[in-house]
Amino acid sequence: MKRWLNGSLLLLIVLGVCSTGCQTTSLLVPVTDAPAREYPSTPPAMIRIPVIVSLPVGTLGLNPMPNLLTGNLKEDIPRLIKQVGGMTYQLARDPLHWEASKNTFSTVMHMRYDVAQNALGAAVKGGKKFEEVVPGMKTEKEAVMGIRTVLQWNKAWHLETETSLLPGQMGKAAETPQKIDELVRQAGEDYLNKQGARFDERLRILTDLEPRAREIWADIQEPIYLDKRIWLVIQPETVSVGQLKLNPLHLQTLDTAFEMTARPQILFGEKPQLDKRPLPPLIPYRKGPSGFHALSNVKITYPEATRFLRDKRIGIIGQVIPGTGDRKLRVMGLRFYGSGGKVVAEVQLQYNPFPVNLGDKPAKMTVYLVGTPRYQPTKRLFDLPDLDFDVKTSDFLVQVAEWIFKSDMRRMLRHKAKVPIGPKLDDLSAHLSTILNRSLGPHATLNVRQVSLKVLDSFADNEGMKARVALDGDTELKVDWK
Repeated sequence: MKRWLNGSLLLLIVLGVCSTGCQTTSLLVPVTDAPAREYPSTPPAMIRIPVIVSLPVGTLGLNPMPNLLTGNLKEDIPRLIKQVGGMTYQLARDPLHWEASKNTFSTVMHMRYDVAQNALGAAVKGGKKFEEVVPGMKTEKEAVMGIRTVLQWNKAWHLETETSLLPGQMGKAAETPQKIDELVRQAGEDYLNKQGARFDERLRILTDLEPRAREIWADIQEPIYLDKRIWLVIQPETVSVGQLKLNPLHLQTLDTAFEMTARPQILFGEKPQLDKRPLPPLIPYRKGPSGFHALSNVKITYPEATRFLRDKRIGIIGQVIPGTGDRKLRVMGLRFYGSGGKVVAEVQLQYNPFPVNLGDKPAKMTVYLVGTPRYQPTKRLFDLPDLDFDVKTSDFLVQVAEWIFKSDMRRMLRHKAKVPIGPKLDDLSAHLSTILNRSLGPHATLNVRQVSLKVLDSFADNEGMKARVALDGDTELKVDWK
């Protein structure tokens, strides 16, 4: 009799615990920090910077050809007699002619010169027609000379030239002494070389982009506000320059393009304080990854996931779990939180008690399940395929409520505890398309087109379920160099 009473008392204690509910403090999964996650750095992004530069082509040939006769008889007569053996000449130049091809333009100059004997008469007349000085001795010849100018960018952010003289074509008239032809050739070469040097200096001044480039380089390194505690940093690294292209119809303009490598990243938290890189030297274009790449995280917070799954249309709250018979096990409450890089589901259960007269109130119990979020790209949602009872909950259920442990509760939660993230991705894509097309200071505008998002990984931390997202687009940085 005593044994029977002791056994009945123990049974009543166990039934009482199961009917009145378990103390959650004994089964609670404590919150611990999620492990740090490391990802490979983002691939460098290529950002195109179209550039249109005005060239000082008009400065070529502004100076007239120097006249060998200065008008000073004491200087002109001895010089000319000594150089050409008693002959003199008058030199004239037609307007210069330019031709362009890719990054090279050629300047062609036509020169006409008259030759006569009697240098004293030519000097005294000072520019009268030679036939008036020595009738019948006049001869006119033409020389064609030119210079080829190749444009290229200097690493110090300005244009420079490589020039070379084109082979000259001198007139064939037999009456002209060779000495005069050589003088004409020398005069033409000196003129073109001086004009080329003058053009190069003017070009360097007009195309000096370094001061403005330095200012723009500093502007694009400023963090860009995306949303509360979310910042985009472009992190530029190098700038290379591609081929130049002259417009044959408009030699005053030159088209070129810069390519900027960068490692854009989206950071979370307070505005980041970053050390700015100095403006790098220009380097020749080198092929690299095209487009714009950045990594970001998109998340569903635990309160958001909890609110979504509590909706009765999801079929978790209040539904009888299959396989529980007359006990009619139901999930009456649900809360998600994070611990140690896992998702913890705190589940409040209700069921009919054992067939013992313990009252009409249903029994209650709180259990804990733990799982790892997985992203399903085709459905664009998170699920928890490995959701299972926590170790302490499992031990407890095996001891006092094994029927719950063996029920379809885990299977039901795995099947229905799915949190869509598609709308978040759509919002992020639209938001980034707006944010990334923006001004970067007073002289530069960033344009990003065809932004696509791809989820690379999913994980949990203490804030929520997160997805690592790669952003890809076609990017152009429009710069006002004025």
